Parts: sequence; structure tokens; C-alpha cells
Amino acid sequence: MRGDAANHAGLLRFFSIVDEGDEIDLGTVREIAELSVNGTPIGGILWKPPFRADVTRALHAGTNRVEVRVTNLWPNRMIGDLQPGVTQTYTFTDFRPFTKDSRLLESGLLGPVRLELVQRARVTGAQ
Repeated sequence: MRGDAANHAGLLRFFSIVDEGDEIDLGTVREIAELSVNGTPIGGILWKPPFRADVTRALHAGTNRVEVRVTNLWPNRMIGDLQPGVTQTYTFTDFRPFTKDSRLLESGLLGPVRLELVQRARVTGAQ
């Protein structure tokens, strides 16, 4: 990422249109994600791997709108505010664990994002 996007902290929303699938696998996420299909929340808050949810109950025939909301942490924003030439800062704290030279953390929806068709076994009769 370049520029201010590399130092983003907070919520980002991603949208896509799909027409079939059973599960959405978000791949790697830093830190938490929320998923909705056609406005219906799916899977609750995805806060640990696997970042995957069954979307069959929310899909309908035709075009479906998928929204992924990813929330990350403050460190990259704090590091960005310490860069030379910054004229506007977004964070304020007395605790300064980072410097302008601190390494940026992996952040956001890293993926790969996959929509998968899953074969499910049907169990009939128990013994």
C-alpha cells in the first residue's frame, strides 16, 4: 500500500457481486471481519482463523451483493502520524510505543478471498 492508505486504522468496507457459492473464505484478515450477503449478516464477527462463513441461507438466484467489513488496529496510524512532513495527525496519546521508523504491521483484508462450492454429505438414519 502507498500513501495514507498504508497508515489507515479503523474500518474498511469491501463489496462484490456474486451469483453462486456456498461458503466465503476471506483468507487472511488482520484483525476482525464482518460479512453480509444481500444485507443479511452472516457468521457473526470473524475474529480468528479460519475467516470463513456459510452463505447459502442468504444467497438467492441471480445477483447477490457481498459486503466485508474489516476493522484493524491503531499501530499503523500511529506510525503514520510520526512521519516527517505530516501536517495533520489523527491520533493522540501519551503512550508512544512506536517511532517514525517502526515497521508497519500487516493490516486489513489480505486474502485471498474465495467463494467456494462445497459438497456436503447428507446423513440418513443413525444406528
